[in-house]
Amino acid sequence: MHTSTRKQLKKRPSTDDEDDDAGGPKDPKKPTFMATKVSEKDVNEAFGNDIESNFALFDYVPIMMAIKTLSIRDAWIVDSGCAQHVCNSASRFVQMAKYHGPSLRGVDTSTAPSGVGTVNILCNVRGRKKWLVLDNVLYVPSAHANLISVLQLLKRGAKVESSSRDAILRNKSNGKNLFTASEYHGVYALDLWASLTFPSYHVSPQMSLWHNRLAHMSDANLRRLKKQAHGVRDMEPRHPCNSCLQGRMIEKPHRRSGRNRRGGYAMELLHIDVAGPFDEGLDGSRYWLTIVDDFTGWIEIIPIPRRQEFVIQSLRFFLDHNERPERKCKRIRLAGYLNKWETR
Repeated sequence: MHTSTRKQLKKRPSTDDEDDDAGGPKDPKKPTFMATKVSEKDVNEAFGNDIESNFALFDYVPIMMAIKTLSIRDAWIVDSGCAQHVCNSASRFVQMAKYHGPSLRGVDTSTAPSGVGTVNILCNVRGRKKWLVLDNVLYVPSAHANLISVLQLLKRGAKVESSSRDAILRNKSNGKNLFTASEYHGVYALDLWASLTFPSYHVSPQMSLWHNRLAHMSDANLRRLKKQAHGVRDMEPRHPCNSCLQGRMIEKPHRRSGRNRRGGYAMELLHIDVAGPFDEGLDGSRYWLTIVDDFTGWIEIIPIPRRQEFVIQSLRFFLDHNERPERKCKRIRLAGYLNKWETR
């Protein structure tokens, strides 16, 4: 579904001197009419070619409504292919009675209305509120959108001037402007009055809020930014930011102990670990004794049959054959089951 932004229409001088009534029409029994002209070619391009003259176009409305800012169920489509006015919300009716007429016929479908009554529509006529009252509106909950029948309105005597951008309903007797409908993809949609449920924007004076939104900017830069912007009020004092305090904490250096220092020469510090048990080898060994020199990175692996008595025996054998007067072993670190044992 494609979307497009509604174009801003140029304001034209109004010839309507009637007073607006934001609270609703004073006399619901005296209806105000809305009508517009839609050519058969434009309707076919927007809704498809298979259209009957008395069809309410339920299945094709979402195609047109994709470009409107209002929701599909809230919009009012001025439809030349609809024989009767149609509304999909019971809350819009000011009065309703049970419907006993025929069903609405369409292409391979028919819909039975649930009621008939009078509907008030709050419209936007060049920035002014005006009420449109429709009589004999059919209540059809399954309708995708609310439909205004051009045929019914023209029968009540409405004068319509249409253009490529919009359509204007005029009073036939005096030619005054009554309502407008904007053109969308070949059809006209009634200009409704949109009521805001929340303000469009709000400028908060809290410095903490601006501090968090602007990546924890400093107070001095926030005040400088306030002078460069428009509409920002005087900022309230900011409380200390816990995130900034924690991020600027200085970590104390770790103490270097004698046990953690690296070896200064070969054989000074040895790392020893035992791996296994493995499958018994040809020589009867099931464990490996691994000796790593911390300074040179030299590794020696000695196979042993059992680790209890052969670890110390193999280590002594290794030291007897590798130690020299200038490179004596000062420290040994054992991993695994002997990780707490260390000799100096």
